Amino acid sequence: MTAPDDLPRSPSGRVPQWVRDEVAGQPPAQTAWRQPGRGDGRRAARRRSRNPRGVATLTVLIVLAGLWWSWSAQRSDSVAGFLAELPGGLALPDGLLDGALTDPPRRAADGSRLPPAGLEESPTRLLPVVTPSVFGDQYAFVSPSQDALRPYGWSPCRPVHYVVDVTGAPADFQDSVRVAVAEISAATGLLFVDDGAVIEAASPAREPHQPAVYGDRWAPVLIRFTDDVAVPGLAGDTVGQAGGSAMTGPSGLTHYVSGTVYLDVELLALPGLGGVPAYLPVLRHELAHLVGLDHVDDPAQIMFPTTGFVTTFQAGDLTGLSLAGQAECAPDL
Repeated sequence: MTAPDDLPRSPSGRVPQWVRDEVAGQPPAQTAWRQPGRGDGRRAARRRSRNPRGVATLTVLIVLAGLWWSWSAQRSDSVAGFLAELPGGLALPDGLLDGALTDPPRRAADGSRLPPAGLEESPTRLLPVVTPSVFGDQYAFVSPSQDALRPYGWSPCRPVHYVVDVTGAPADFQDSVRVAVAEISAATGLLFVDDGAVIEAASPAREPHQPAVYGDRWAPVLIRFTDDVAVPGLAGDTVGQAGGSAMTGPSGLTHYVSGTVYLDVELLALPGLGGVPAYLPVLRHELAHLVGLDHVDDPAQIMFPTTGFVTTFQAGDLTGLSLAGQAECAPDL
């Protein structure tokens, strides 16, 4: 079917295919969108226009895009269809559509960019609240909430992603991490997702948002062995360090959105207890720090600050972990 002469055309004089389809009464082609934060962590490269008359070109493109948009307001891909018809493979400079046709990116108080709010967030928690079979009163929280009943925690309405760097670790380290994380999940009612192995240097000031590495989402928790050169907090007799990166959303609620679990490589030279590697109880202890538990004075709990004969979670630990997993949802983070 030949398009009428009064149909909008691109600068090359062509009538885009979606215009022909619309005139012919054909439905628009379906477009597949990838959910943010579910890729492999890499961002697609975007070409930058090197046109020396870039300002004039931008003005023309914006005007033309506006005409196309007003001609067919019901088609969300109008601008995309127009750009596909530009001659010579001309590409828009980075940020044009982001700034002109979509909401601006979220920013923290210091101006740093934040990921879109509510990625993977469900209206309700993903796993049921955990009720310990035996209650104990020997537990403490790293960051109590305003009512001092529950700590700042991870949203139970979205998965907690984690990655493992096996640099310097024993061959079975990833398997041990999976076992310990499954125990934490069962004790807290938080859903953990293993994003696989990575190579990422340990840092005491790891950024919670690393879009160039993990995509435009909160960075997954990093678990790995390291030393006191990379993480000075491991100096002396300290054999583990962990914690969550806390953010406060517009609602005023504070949640953990990312975090780290670092184990000292010196643990690998220590003898185990009852066939359990020396690092495994420390890993459990540090994972409990990650979800919000603090040290206690009871040596019968794994959250006692000194390694000893306790290798697994006890009644106080489990009671605290259950409460740590009962934070509210965080759709604004």
